[in-house]
Amino acid sequence: MFKFQVRSFKMITTSLTCNMLFRGIAAKVVSYEQLKQMIKDRAIQLYDVRQPEEMAKGKIPTSINIPLGQLETALKMDVATFLEIYKVQKPKKETIIVFQCQTGVRSASAVEIAQNLGFSKACHYKGGYTEWAKREGH
Repeated sequence: MFKFQVRSFKMITTSLTCNMLFRGIAAKVVSYEQLKQMIKDRAIQLYDVRQPEEMAKGKIPTSINIPLGQLETALKMDVATFLEIYKVQKPKKETIIVFQCQTGVRSASAVEIAQNLGFSKACHYKGGYTEWAKREGH
């Protein structure tokens, strides 16, 4: 019973934090802990905006590579083309999207691009792969 209550509290906390993020109450940043929970809950689409050669050195599980220079074009693609190229469904404008890069700089730019295209729930993992690898022991 106690474990269930703790897990429910974590899920509620993550949901509340994300809702606050999307209402502009706080910066649109996702912490390491939030990202781990979102991945576990399959509650996001995670995009790595690094170059493919960077991603080849290590990646966050479930992340899809769309280099920052290709992001705007990708998000403007029709559903079929996006699926053909990236092998995943194109996010809907109301989908929770998290961008990540190596250290959080490019992913912050990715959020701005996505928001300008109407993806209002776009946010980024500021710690990037650098923090992820360190915290995961890679």
